[in-house]
Amino acid sequence: MAAPQLHIPPVVPVDVQTPLGAAALAYVRLGWLVFPLWPRSKQPLHKPGYLMATWDPAQIREWWRGNPRYNVGVVTGAGLIALDIDPAKGGQQWWDTHRDLTPPTATSHTGGGGYHLLCQVGSDVEIRNSVGKIARGIDVRGDGGYIVAPPSIHPNGRPYRWIPGRAPWEIRRAPLASVLISRLLEPPRSRRLASAIPARIPEGERNTTLFSLAGTMRRRNMSLEAIVAALRIENTARCEPPLDDEEVMAIVRSISRYSPAC
Repeated sequence: MAAPQLHIPPVVPVDVQTPLGAAALAYVRLGWLVFPLWPRSKQPLHKPGYLMATWDPAQIREWWRGNPRYNVGVVTGAGLIALDIDPAKGGQQWWDTHRDLTPPTATSHTGGGGYHLLCQVGSDVEIRNSVGKIARGIDVRGDGGYIVAPPSIHPNGRPYRWIPGRAPWEIRRAPLASVLISRLLEPPRSRRLASAIPARIPEGERNTTLFSLAGTMRRRNMSLEAIVAALRIENTARCEPPLDDEEVMAIVRSISRYSPAC
């Protein structure tokens, strides 16, 4: 993922001169993948959700011309990691006592009363979403996840907003502390040996399973053409019902952000 380019001019085309549409275009200029969420919601507008995210300004203009109230989703992973701090669950206490592990970085207030701390890791480091793995009240949004970005509106009516001086065009993302990376990559004690892909993949697990399979192939340096062919075979043979081919291609486009292992 591209490093943030600071001091982005706020000029945007007239046809998306609304706070949410303008923000979506600004995030794309940072190298972030974006997609629309329903107004005052965390839910993606389209299936298959974050896999529909894009860098294409024309597509973004089309989405936000359709409804300037759409919230903005930003895909995490491929170098972009978000620490989701929930003070109500103890996250504030952990943050206050671990400032050395969380240096100043791009930070937003969430509409729910918490914070998103945006951090950087190498694009070859795969950190998945986790709940409470760092500490109680600290969730992680990484590969396979997304965050709601300012100035989206929370379901409670409050806006997400960047902390003054901590917008991503004002400050670079801080590297995620190595001790936190190690903790997030450490398998749980109770984890069993990874099971084989089931003979039948039910609805609700299809995207996640095929995304995991595609990620494994990408890390083994398989070509995108080979990944497409393999996913189509697995989709037809195992998914019940099979995904549309566009959803399979969306998985491949998403996984193409990752650097293959050398």
